[in-house]
Amino acid sequence: MRPAWLVLTLWLLSGCASTVPVAIREPVPASPALAEVRKDLAAHVGREVRWGGTIAAVENRPDTTVIEVVGRRLHAGGRPRSEDRSAGRFLVVVDGFLDPAVYGEGRQVTARGTLAEPVTRDIGRYAYRFPVVEAGTLHLWPLPEEPRYDPYPPPWYHDPWYPYPHPYYPYW
Repeated sequence: MRPAWLVLTLWLLSGCASTVPVAIREPVPASPALAEVRKDLAAHVGREVRWGGTIAAVENRPDTTVIEVVGRRLHAGGRPRSEDRSAGRFLVVVDGFLDPAVYGEGRQVTARGTLAEPVTRDIGRYAYRFPVVEAGTLHLWPLPEEPRYDPYPPPWYHDPWYPYPHPYYPYW
């Protein structure tokens, strides 16, 4: 009987396990913030960071994928906050192909990796210097669930007690 309870307990506890990688959940010790790196991009090359934000664009190359991210502050678990402010943009370079239909504009990602040499690209007509993160770990956050609203009762439903008070729920 004990092995059955043990198996059942372990099975129930496995449902509590997180699918977010440990590298994303745990902050990098002494990691510079995006705003700090933007002040002097060349001084931080080679440092490890954990940054996240909202995807602005995805570019697939023959061997890599480059994701342009609008940086956001992170919650304790590594998920980007949904807010209207940003410390700037950065690029995430990932080995292999990432489908732009999945990693689409507006989705939230968190990357952990090493800062590479900065790159200058245009945003509109503005030449913008991007910090570049060579991602060791990248996590795409699930879309938030749509809020559910209780629908009206079906048209055939009729309260049998209307317009009189319900006998079990007095109105006084």
